[in-house]
Amino acid sequence: MRRRRKKSGIWLKLSILILLVVSGCSYVFYRTLVKTVPGEREIFVTIEKNSSISHIVKTFNKYGIFEPDWLFVPLAKIYMELTGSKVYIGKYRFTPENTNLDILRAIFSGKQLSIVKVVFPEGIQLTDFASIAKRKLNIDSAEFIRLCYNDSLIKANQIPSNSLEGYLMADTYEFFWEEKPINVIKRLLQEHNRVWQANFSEEAKKSSLSKHQILTLASIIEAETSVPDERARVSGVYYNRLRLNWNMESDPTVQYAIGKRKRLTYTDLEYKNPYNTYIYKGLPPGPINSPSKSSIFAALNPEKHNYLFFVAVGDDSGLHKFSTNYNQHLRFKSQFKKNQRNRIAE
Repeated sequence: MRRRRKKSGIWLKLSILILLVVSGCSYVFYRTLVKTVPGEREIFVTIEKNSSISHIVKTFNKYGIFEPDWLFVPLAKIYMELTGSKVYIGKYRFTPENTNLDILRAIFSGKQLSIVKVVFPEGIQLTDFASIAKRKLNIDSAEFIRLCYNDSLIKANQIPSNSLEGYLMADTYEFFWEEKPINVIKRLLQEHNRVWQANFSEEAKKSSLSKHQILTLASIIEAETSVPDERARVSGVYYNRLRLNWNMESDPTVQYAIGKRKRLTYTDLEYKNPYNTYIYKGLPPGPINSPSKSSIFAALNPEKHNYLFFVAVGDDSGLHKFSTNYNQHLRFKSQFKKNQRNRIAE
């Protein structure tokens, strides 16, 4: 009887000890899960493509998160199996209020992926969109360009061209870090369509030009002057020249044709390319950039006048001199060259 009581006492003590150990471990485990991000500032952590759970945990270890790794590596794997989730790649933002558990949930849901503000300036070309997207979002610029020339995507958006040039809306956007190129492009196309429908669709029905032609002319106006108040006047010059069946003779179209933004030579002006409006009459095949709303409005509402030529003043104003005849134009060109020399001398 004594031996039985003795054994019974041992088992009781052992049970209490096990309970204490389990309780202690549970408490430590709980405290580990609710441990917050060290420090007083927000942190940004990037999860790269093809990263293993072990690598991800060690990446967070650098910020004092997911420690100890021997606990969180198996824990993350178990969490992944139980929830059927996957780790979302990208750049995450966390604050000192976030716990290890918050972060664990976040990387398996993508809910705290960092939002990146991206500015696409007006008047830029497809190559510029691609390079900005690469720099700001860390996406493949080559893939971006390839998609901009994708026949299926072009046809789906009813664009009568071989590219999306002129149809990506320049503006300020917010995207997830490492957003897929196709998602970025679709967003820019959607914004273009929204802006067109809201501002120009009805007015364009009254124009003798198609939407594609309006955007093409608007892109040339955009490239010719950075001064919004001049755009309707520049538009009027091109309407006058087209009505007279004159060549448009727009320098930016030649620069687009040769693929370089530079001071043009006489050889450049003779370059045989449909975009060279010095040797081909009418509008070029398509837009040469993504025009602003101001330039699209100008393309639809040209100023009525008799001007046939214009040339930059040559100072810092960005303004132009407009002429009704060639001799007057030559005088303004001479003044432009003089102003340029004076600027260089300064």
